[in-house]
Amino acid sequence: DHRHIAELLVYLSELPDIIVDGKPFQENDKTYWRSIPEFGFWFTETALSVNTIENMDLGNGPLTWYEQAQQYKHANTFAAIYTSNLDSSITQEWIGMQCIARDTLMQALEVDITTYPQVRRAGIYIPAAAAWMTHAGTHLWHFCKSKELCKGKVWREWIGGSDGSKPLWPGDDGFSVERWTFWKARFGDVAELRQRGFAGRVIDDVVMCARMAVKAMHEVEQEDAFVFDALSKVFESSEVSSPCVA
Repeated sequence: DHRHIAELLVYLSELPDIIVDGKPFQENDKTYWRSIPEFGFWFTETALSVNTIENMDLGNGPLTWYEQAQQYKHANTFAAIYTSNLDSSITQEWIGMQCIARDTLMQALEVDITTYPQVRRAGIYIPAAAAWMTHAGTHLWHFCKSKELCKGKVWREWIGGSDGSKPLWPGDDGFSVERWTFWKARFGDVAELRQRGFAGRVIDDVVMCARMAVKAMHEVEQEDAFVFDALSKVFESSEVSSPCVA
């Protein structure tokens, strides 16, 4: 179960430091177990590698399309649940999960979906991206509001290998409210793929996941607006009941 594994990792991060020769034991400047050393790196290397549609069709890889789609969706579902449980004080791990989220959404939503190979590629990436919004949408929204990972625009000529396209997002490489809005619009576009003549089980799953993502994003925005409105009323009430001191 994804949630139990995520809770186990968080539990490990709360264990006392391993002491060797009187000092906390470290690997690449990360402390056991506080920093959960190298987990993000090895998780990315082993669970998030995706072959191109062309290579999968040619049998150049260990996984079929279906196996690849299932693995990638489950890996990102776990990553989203893990992020929603992770303490931001574990700095490197926190940044690592932010990078995974951003890259998954980029690969899913910042690429054209106009050909059948691109539709099959979307069948791998869109459910994974939707899992992030379903399980960690509130965190992603806060990443966007605080502009996490924003270090300026990174020039890219192409995303997605032989079944990708030129990047559709022209802005900064990090999280932002503008990018959130773009991702939400792209999920909306994907949800309309049937109207563009595409059909089949892959499309059905992609469309369903895109609609779930839009719903999750809308709920996050509404919840944030509700909290903001409630806080505003509290402050307004406080100002009315507390006379100004001259």
